[in-house]
Amino acid sequence: MSTLFSLKVSCDLETYRTILIPGTASLYKLAETITKYYGFFFDHAFGFYNNIDNYYESTEVYTIFADSTDGFGDPDRKEKSVRKTKVNQVFKKDKEMLFLFDYGDEWLFHILCLDDEVAREPRKRYPKLIDQKGEAPEQYPDYDEEDYDDDYDEEE
Repeated sequence: MSTLFSLKVSCDLETYRTILIPGTASLYKLAETITKYYGFFFDHAFGFYNNIDNYYESTEVYTIFADSTDGFGDPDRKEKSVRKTKVNQVFKKDKEMLFLFDYGDEWLFHILCLDDEVAREPRKRYPKLIDQKGEAPEQYPDYDEEDYDDDYDEEE
């Protein structure tokens, strides 16, 4: 029986979700779980990166593109699969990673591994949300037309 990982996932300084997830879960399952607990639709490409400040300079990269058969992955970056890579292959206590969801809107989530040896409780299902703070941002905000008027004013 695999141990659980406690991961604190923050989208800003005021908002986080702490989840328990089996070490044998894939990074794909982790991405699905993060988006679920933030109330996002799981409808975009994503990746995990070890350079928190500049993901372009990451040396450890896991993306959905690496699982693609149509060549979207970047062979020079040696991207690895999110479907084949397990949480316990990437995370250990105190390790940080960046989760980038939706390369267009660029939702950035900071992941900190709080613990990598949490015992499972009998008859509990995982992944599981165990703590949260703050209201999740709206994935698709409903912008007012007035917001766009400033950018597209016609000259009179």
